[in-house]
Amino acid sequence: MFLSFVKNLTLDASDNALLKFISHRKKKYIIEHREDKFGRGPHFHGADDLKGSPLEKGRYNQYPGHSPEDFVGYKTKDRP
Repeated sequence: MFLSFVKNLTLDASDNALLKFISHRKKKYIIEHREDKFGRGPHFHGADDLKGSPLEKGRYNQYPGHSPEDFVGYKTKDRP
């Protein structure tokens, strides 16, 4: 399995991160959202590029659910 981590790949000014990896010869992504338009706290999504490149806003196939499912999101207190 190949892993590569690239930060700040979104086209807007947000501070999101993207982890790209290959699984069964298909590109998969873990996308971090520090916040979203619905007020959810920092969380992750799983996705693939079936609908387009995740480098383009709204152009990736997001899998159902969030990690964590808690609306507040994960803790950022000890994070740099």
